[in-house]
Amino acid sequence: MNMTAQTSGISDLRSGKTEGSQSGQKLEQQTVMLVSLFPTHPAIRGRRIRLLQLAKALRRLKYRVVLVYQDFDRGDLRAMRRFWGDALYFKTYKSTNLLWQARQFCRRLQAHSPSIRKWTNRLLKSIHMAEPDGLGVGRTIALDEWYDGQMTSFLKSVCEKENPSAVICLDVFMSKSFDAVPNHVLRILDANDVYSIGRKPEELAMRRNWVNLSVGDEIRGYRRADLIWAIQDTECATIRREVSDVEVVTVGHIVDLVQPHHASTLKSKTIALVASKHKWNVHGLQWFAESVYPRMREWLLPENVLVAGNIADVLAGKLPFQFLGCVENLTGLYKNTRVVISPILGGTGLKIKNIEPMGHGKAVVTTRFAASGLEDGENLAYLPADDPAEFAQMVRRLMEDDLECLRVSKAAYAYAQRWNDRVMGSLAHSLRPLRASNAHYVG
Repeated sequence: MNMTAQTSGISDLRSGKTEGSQSGQKLEQQTVMLVSLFPTHPAIRGRRIRLLQLAKALRRLKYRVVLVYQDFDRGDLRAMRRFWGDALYFKTYKSTNLLWQARQFCRRLQAHSPSIRKWTNRLLKSIHMAEPDGLGVGRTIALDEWYDGQMTSFLKSVCEKENPSAVICLDVFMSKSFDAVPNHVLRILDANDVYSIGRKPEELAMRRNWVNLSVGDEIRGYRRADLIWAIQDTECATIRREVSDVEVVTVGHIVDLVQPHHASTLKSKTIALVASKHKWNVHGLQWFAESVYPRMREWLLPENVLVAGNIADVLAGKLPFQFLGCVENLTGLYKNTRVVISPILGGTGLKIKNIEPMGHGKAVVTTRFAASGLEDGENLAYLPADDPAEFAQMVRRLMEDDLECLRVSKAAYAYAQRWNDRVMGSLAHSLRPLRASNAHYVG
């Protein structure tokens, strides 16, 4: 990988240079369209954070960024409109599945009338029990099963209005959206999760946390794109092996950089974990509580283990730790936390919950599985531990040794800075066809 070529684009952008600047002309701003079933706000889960950070990065690269969003996963539309302005196009998600419609109806009732939450929760539980062959987790679905057919005409109208140079689908399940895109537009698929390709049968059997695609369907979805973005190098290589006729590049996850406050860090006696109620997060926190924390109980109070995220919906009250629920702005949490832990034992993609705290200068203790894609930072920017005793030992080392904690904290922040430079360089380089094809100048 030629990082010099990749990072030159971002260096020019930082210095204010653009193509055509030598002749005193300025390029007409191009539009990049994001298509997603997931919202950007509140940014409380991996896919949402990924989408929001991609939007910010594309803005820094001087593109007009437009989002076409369907509320398959409901978000805060008011907050999204503040962020996106006239660049947000919203269409209500419609499913022909009656159980899905009933579930959405219950969730809307909960949002408007919290007083009936007990009744709607009972109804949602009944729906969940009735849908093992409907939209239940752990089953194999067809590639386009979740695609709303009315989306195609909506996307065509948005394309006519916005005239995008590139359209980015945020999941292979939305790849049918490319049918609405004019032929001259660059089609990009952001493969933030790999479902079936390259996986052994026993791995697929364990992936009963959400849904599965057949290998054939997953490859068919990838082939609808002109360019595929993988979130880390291992998955990039896997996709390349299976889809050799489509260009695949790694575009990792960009993190916010917040100057670390070392004094607050060293005064803190707390450790933190940020997690959604995804099965692997639940499994990881249970492993920590049952196998790791008993080795730490003598020197770490349970209320000093802070757990942020909607994992509280599953485990609050069942474990002795302090559950904070969803925290939209994590800066305050990270500022007053000494160590961030990531006891994740399964899953796919890049674990955003690892690289994100590094951008705040936090020392992280993580399993090697959860650190996939970050191997060059091992024992420098984070401490790895796979064995319960080793995990407890690494956390204690950072909690009791100020110099070691400070060393890892500074290394983590420097790593996050270099990480962002690499990702921004890769992102800019992958979009070079757009710059080359823009022959229109203004000014």
